[in-house]
Amino acid sequence: QTYVQHMVNAFEEYPIMWVVGLEANEYWSPDQVLERTRDLKSRTRHPVGVHLTIDDDFGFDIKG
Repeated sequence: QTYVQHMVNAFEEYPIMWVVGLEANEYWSPDQVLERTRDLKSRTRHPVGVHLTIDDDFGFDIKG
């Protein structure tokens, strides 16, 4: 979380969209992705997205 806060501090002034992980479902569970997404959303005013690998069985509901 300290790293995330450093990144927000460094880039928040730019018109960006944050992305939580690259192919996040390959190394984090749905709950872990949701936790990280919510944490980042609480730190920024910019949109936050998630990059997932295409798969037939995501098991993800990250709208929260």
